[in-house]
Amino acid sequence: MTENEPPPQPAGPIPGTLPAAEIRAPDGPQPPAEIIPGKTEDQARAWYFEHHQLHKDFTEAIHKLIYQLLDEKRVLIVDVIPRVKKVDSFLGKLRRKPDYRSFADCTDMCGCRIICVTAAQIEEVRSLVEEQFAPTEQFWHEPEADKFGYRSYHMMVKLNAARAAHPENLRFAILKCELQIRTAFQEAWSALDHKVAYKPTAATDPQIKRAIQRMAALVELADKEWEEIYNKIWGGAHND
Repeated sequence: MTENEPPPQPAGPIPGTLPAAEIRAPDGPQPPAEIIPGKTEDQARAWYFEHHQLHKDFTEAIHKLIYQLLDEKRVLIVDVIPRVKKVDSFLGKLRRKPDYRSFADCTDMCGCRIICVTAAQIEEVRSLVEEQFAPTEQFWHEPEADKFGYRSYHMMVKLNAARAAHPENLRFAILKCELQIRTAFQEAWSALDHKVAYKPTAATDPQIKRAIQRMAALVELADKEWEEIYNKIWGGAHND
């Protein structure tokens, strides 16, 4: 071998290694991916359907109770709309919440939207709910002060101690229900805005963004104008 000649290569594999052709992934199926720590999507689906009837019954109980309370106080509202979170929405929320440690951490499985005639009624309904339920969280969902957009009062509630103690309500004792209290105009705007809010064009096209802001401003103006009309004609927010 001359000075510049490369050293000879070994004829076979280096001791202690496998030929490239023999290197492959481990045999057998891989474990399913976790949707939250220690839990798979299949387990999440099974939990959802196992508890679906309970969540549906609780939602209907809250729906009926809210209607009853509003009627007793003679508060005129447009509607109370119940909803149980759909399975795809439930799974999507689990994927967005890496801090969840159990499926029950998703506390908004049950919900009702309380649609008011006027914005002034929102405070009246909020106060009634606070008296008759056990709120665990409440806040305004609203745009920044210099912008227009969706406005709604959100509350997470449980049955109060007296109602939870009734035999028919014992199974609901630890459940929560999300209440969204807003006007009919904000309900309509929410439904429309949701259709375009996550579209790429709506987020990037400046003309569309300005048009959405103009519409949001008109919704807020409509709320204020309607409240003035309502108060002049009916003089308040109660049933006759």
